[in-house]
Amino acid sequence: MRLRFNKSKGSTLIEVMVSVVIFTIISIPLSMTVLSSITNNKKGENEQSAVVAAQQIIELVRANNNNTSLTSINIKTDTTHNLNFAPMTSPDVGYLATDVDVGNGFKANVSVKRKLSYETVSAINYDLSILMDPYSIEVTGTDNANNNTGDKTYSLTGDLKICNNPNNTIELMDSANNVLGTYKPKDSLIDNIKINYSSSYGPHNIYLENNAINSLSVYIFKNDNKNENKFINSKGAVILHDDLLSEPIVDDSTNGVYDINVEIYKEENSNKVKVYSTETSISIGT
Repeated sequence: MRLRFNKSKGSTLIEVMVSVVIFTIISIPLSMTVLSSITNNKKGENEQSAVVAAQQIIELVRANNNNTSLTSINIKTDTTHNLNFAPMTSPDVGYLATDVDVGNGFKANVSVKRKLSYETVSAINYDLSILMDPYSIEVTGTDNANNNTGDKTYSLTGDLKICNNPNNTIELMDSANNVLGTYKPKDSLIDNIKINYSSSYGPHNIYLENNAINSLSVYIFKNDNKNENKFINSKGAVILHDDLLSEPIVDDSTNGVYDINVEIYKEENSNKVKVYSTETSISIGT
């Protein structure tokens, strides 16, 4: 009597194992594609929500264009959110709303800053004025040593360092850190410095160092100078107004054209992740 063996059982097991392997090979990239699609869809939803919030902010600020004192606006996203604005500090004219909740897990930084008009008449109260010549500088300000206000001339052929100290004095130094002169402000803080230089001056480095808590604004009037001097902010908060041809006017009126900048971000692991930002111009009070 002959024994017969069913060989089909062994073949079926191998086929099943091969099928499992093939399915695994196919399913892994397919799963990654699905996950990537979900991530991209979520990112798109976030960007769309951020765009909606930013557009609401801009339109509501524009709708208040007759309001020369912008204080707050309300936007509606997942619920109603109030954005409170604080006025910018002089000489800038504008409003700021920082780290405000705009819904759907987003926060926003909003700046509404007026474009300064430039005329030929000075309207800024400079604490210190420096005229740069090829072999010297002429300084107008209040001397710290004798409390006299007037013009002084210092020999200088190289680089210049301007240092704003915590004790509210300004030191002018040459490239070897030799102090040329020490000046104090007309009031309690040094806010504004004006620098002019002649057409024959430059190029040189001018180092700006601010060791005080308040920001320091430096206005650079190049006139017809073709030599590009390099201004280096070596330390502290320095606001540089460069390439000016005439004096900026800062008056009491808040009417005018404003640049509005909106940045929408999410906080992830103590980091700010920007989702969307936009900038445009609007008119307020006109």
